[in-house]
Amino acid sequence: MKTLKYLIFALVGIFVFVACQKELSFESGFSGGRGKGSLFSAAGGCQPIIIGGYYLKDSTLNDSNYVIVNLNVTNPGAYNITTETKNGFSFSDSGFFIRVGPQSLKLKAAGRPLAIQQTLFTVTFDTSFCAFAIDVADTIIKPAVYRFNNSGGTASCLGDTVLGSYKKGVPLNSSNRVDDSVIVTSPGRYSITTDTVRGIWFKAAGIVYGTGFKTISFVGFGTPDSTSVGTHTFNVKNSDGTSTCSFKVKVESGVVIPPTPTTDTAWKFSVGSVQYNGPIDTAIFTALPAPLGSVLAITGSTSPGGDSSITLAMTMPAAVIVPGTYKTNAGFTNAFSFDDASGTAVYSANIATAGVVMTMIITSYDNVTKIVKGTFSGTAEDSAGASVTIAAGKFEAKVP
Repeated sequence: MKTLKYLIFALVGIFVFVACQKELSFESGFSGGRGKGSLFSAAGGCQPIIIGGYYLKDSTLNDSNYVIVNLNVTNPGAYNITTETKNGFSFSDSGFFIRVGPQSLKLKAAGRPLAIQQTLFTVTFDTSFCAFAIDVADTIIKPAVYRFNNSGGTASCLGDTVLGSYKKGVPLNSSNRVDDSVIVTSPGRYSITTDTVRGIWFKAAGIVYGTGFKTISFVGFGTPDSTSVGTHTFNVKNSDGTSTCSFKVKVESGVVIPPTPTTDTAWKFSVGSVQYNGPIDTAIFTALPAPLGSVLAITGSTSPGGDSSITLAMTMPAAVIVPGTYKTNAGFTNAFSFDDASGTAVYSANIATAGVVMTMIITSYDNVTKIVKGTFSGTAEDSAGASVTIAAGKFEAKVP
């Protein structure tokens, strides 16, 4: 997943939305600089780093090779996080943070491993740094031999640790995972998935080294459907389809979709059969340094509950709100983001998200009432880096 916290604007004098506070504030602390924060948890240690994919000697790395790092952002802004290049490959990601709080980033791998060895990398964010190891294997890897418990079948897995928030109608992201212990008797590669229950499933793939007790992380995928509220059992299956054990995940009520709002401060959009909507929390029109024009930035929350948020940003050619079409791939400050309660981007699009384009159209603006209306639709990137279709988007907000 490419977790992006996109910039409303990255120049001095322009301020960002801090969606977890549900307001646009000139006290946000953002002045167009670098994003700041820490890789450490509240307890002071490095947070878990999830490794994805196989790393084989002389094999060019691709989109299945990545690491997910967890961090806490204390100051919004641009970021460029990279590791050193070792043994022929490295990891990196760049983008923008538009709010503070816990977030996850997916650092993509690049290069080609040169030698069969354990390779130690250091990832740095602001003044914090953490290390992780990648085991590079030979080009031929035998399947691992392991078990999740002594009983097999649908008996409970060993040491289940369920992480992340699971809510009806809210797509899963990189923070949704289940860590399980396995007993390894012969090291090697593994590919494990669960059955699909109420629209979501989990999978894990990689290489396990050594024998004895090891931890495997199952990453969640999909969106809990309309009947998903409750506790559900997921059967873990090997690549041949045989069940090995099971774990339970509780799904909460999450986003309740009310009738389409009819007030003059509302937004909505749909992804497939799921519709999101709610009130507009803030709308601000800010002049930029000449000759850059101005930016209209709108943020809203889901209704009821406000546990998710939406951000729309459009750059005007002058110091007035101008009806017209604004595309996320055509301007540095044109951006769309829909985030979950933890601040992780569920759907996002801006100039940094290649291959997806959101079109935002201001259909009207009344200089007397100060009400701006518009639509938006197109494609956005989900938390796993895949393209999704955003349809029937509308917004109506009063600009102070």
